[in-house]
Amino acid sequence: MKITVIQHTAVDSPGITSDVLDQNQVETKLIRIDRGDQIPTQVESDVLMTFGGPVSLHLPNPPPWVEPERELIRQYAKHGRRVFGICLGSQLIASALGAKTGPNTDPEFGWHAVDRVNNSGQSKLVSELPSQITALHWHQNTFELPNEATHLYQSDACTNQAFSIDDRIIGFQFHPEATAKTIDYYLKFANPSRILGRYVQTADQIRQGVTKHLKNQNQMLQRFLESWLKL
Repeated sequence: MKITVIQHTAVDSPGITSDVLDQNQVETKLIRIDRGDQIPTQVESDVLMTFGGPVSLHLPNPPPWVEPERELIRQYAKHGRRVFGICLGSQLIASALGAKTGPNTDPEFGWHAVDRVNNSGQSKLVSELPSQITALHWHQNTFELPNEATHLYQSDACTNQAFSIDDRIIGFQFHPEATAKTIDYYLKFANPSRILGRYVQTADQIRQGVTKHLKNQNQMLQRFLESWLKL
């Protein structure tokens, strides 16, 4: 198996996803947009993974790599390959497949619970996901569900937290991949202290949540990816 991974910034790394791929001895090609790497123009792998970044897809004049990446996502979907996205990655997948993206009603930063929606347990893969988990959030935008997508998770602040299409295309708005180092970088380079909102935690609350919640969400993602990659 070969996987192409797209990383948009130095801060928004694949996190524990890289550990899972290494442990499963998966051949990985890493595309670093922040280092000037170009988006491939054709399908080169069995799986495409795309991660976060500080881009609002609904605004005019997006970065020049946005449309090539959306086109690559469409090619993977068309050829029946697997696609996985987190945060901006999930928004790129949704928009590539025709769904709208835009500002969420409330910004969401910190540790908040996400709940499985009632109609999401349609497959063995999805049914193994926890009914609720407290996860890290770091976003102000959201996506609508693409056609034929199964709605997986929601939170009090954001209705569309995750989706699946035939267990093959997966998007998570929240950040189960984040490590303690990731969160340190977020607080240093993308601190939400000036953002006001009901769902915006302080830096101290976010750091406290690392001890309480990080291991659990990382284990959830590891179990999910290991099952997903075996499909």
